[in-house]
This record gives sequence, C-alpha cells and structure tokens, in this order.
Amino acid sequence: MKHLFLTLTVVSGMILLFYSQIGIDQSLAVIAEVEPQKTAISFPKSVRIKAIHVSPGQSVEKGDLLLEVDRPDLVLDLQKVSNDLQLVESQLLEATNKKNATKEVLLLKYTRDTTGIKQEINELYAKLKSDTSVYRPLNIKVAPSEQFKLRLNALKKEVNLVSKTLNTELRGLEEQFEQNYEQLALSKRRLEAELQALKNEKATLKQYAPFSGIIGSAVVQLQELIPPYKTIISIYEEHPTIIKAYLNELAEVDISLGQGVNVTSINRNYEVSGQVVEIGSR
Repeated sequence: MKHLFLTLTVVSGMILLFYSQIGIDQSLAVIAEVEPQKTAISFPKSVRIKAIHVSPGQSVEKGDLLLEVDRPDLVLDLQKVSNDLQLVESQLLEATNKKNATKEVLLLKYTRDTTGIKQEINELYAKLKSDTSVYRPLNIKVAPSEQFKLRLNALKKEVNLVSKTLNTELRGLEEQFEQNYEQLALSKRRLEAELQALKNEKATLKQYAPFSGIIGSAVVQLQELIPPYKTIISIYEEHPTIIKAYLNELAEVDISLGQGVNVTSINRNYEVSGQVVEIGSR
C-alpha cells in the first residue's frame, strides 16, 4: 500500500508538471517597479559655487536655471588659446603679404631685365620693316640678313632665359609659401577646435533643468570649492516614464528593443502601453 501511494504521488506530480509546462503563458507577466529618471549634476573638474537658484524639494520646469559655477582655470585657458589663435592668424596674414610682396619684386625685376631686350627686338623689326617699305616700290625683295637673324635669336634666348629664371623663382616662392601656410593653417584649425571646446565647457557653467521634476539634494554653499565628479544637485523626474523589470535568467522569453509591452498597475485600476528601450546584459 505504501509503495502504491508513492507511485501515485510520483505519477500525479509528473502529470501536473506536464500540464503546467504546456499551459505556460508565453507573454510572461512579471512584477516591475516604476523608476523615476534621476539626473545628478556634477563637473569633470573642480568648480566654485557662484549661485544656487533651487532648494531640495522644489519643483522646477524644463529649462529653469539651477546653478552657476566658476572655473578660474577655464578663464585662463580661454585667454591663452585666444591669444595663440590671434598670433597664428597674424602669421598667416604676414606670410600672405610677404609672398605677394616678393612676387611683385620678382615681376618688377623681370620687367627691368627684359625691357631693354624687348626694345632692341622691336627696333630690329622696325628697321627690317623700314628697309622693306623702301625697296617695295622697286619690286626688290629684302630678306633678313644673317647678322639680323643671329642678333634676333640671341635676344629671344635672353628673354626666354630671364622668363625661365622668373618661373623657377615663382614656383620656389609658391612651394615655400604653401608649406609654411599649411602648417599655420593646421595650427589655426587645431586652436579653433580647442577654443570651441573651451567655449562649450564655459556654457556648462550654467546648468539648467533637463526636464520638469523635483530637486532631490542641493547641499552646497556659495563659494564652496567642489571636487571633480561630486554631485552638486540631483533632480528627479516628476512623472516617471521608466519601468524596470527583472526576469529570471532561465526564462525562455524572446525580448527585443522596441518591442511593445502592456503595463498594468497592481494597486490602481489602469493600464498603459510602452516599449522596451533597454535590455541588460543579464
């Protein structure tokens, strides 16, 4: 009889286990808790409290000014980078003016060196034209003499030589300018980015409420020096929108980001819809 009871108990347990498995609701309702969004205001570097515009328990609207702080090191950094940027900009302007002035000198030198040569060439052509016009009525064709040809070729070679020298000097000037200018331009871009980053940091010295909520803690004093990453003010969302649920690791539930869920209050008669915004690593 004892063995029969034991056998019936085991069989009944197996039957219950079987039907409980096939009867599992795959929607898997779980207990979750509402978690108000919290923002802790701190700074990555030491700051001094300049003004506090809120107190613990105070309600604030999104965009309300919470506090103002000072960072003496930031003021010095801004001044230094601004001065460095002005220096680089003046060096860029100086380099451009120097290149233009040097180019102008080279062109004037070319004009000076070729003016006499070109004038002599024009005189040779004028004499040839004059001789031709004298003998044309007599139907006598005047051909350029060998001396004329030799002199003309020599003068043209002189002009070409001066031109090649000018072009070589201009290319060297341009290459030197571009190399120097690119280095200065690179420094300018780096300083501009650094200055913008510092200005962005300066903008954070005034902190505004990121959303409507309630001030949690604000236990600081005016002119107090606050170390890096220490929470100065905490603010809690007035109407929580985040609900955190914990699932057993062994639960076979297919959950993905963006998936829709239904949330039902266990102590109030209402239901809302939402979606999965984050999935933990476990």
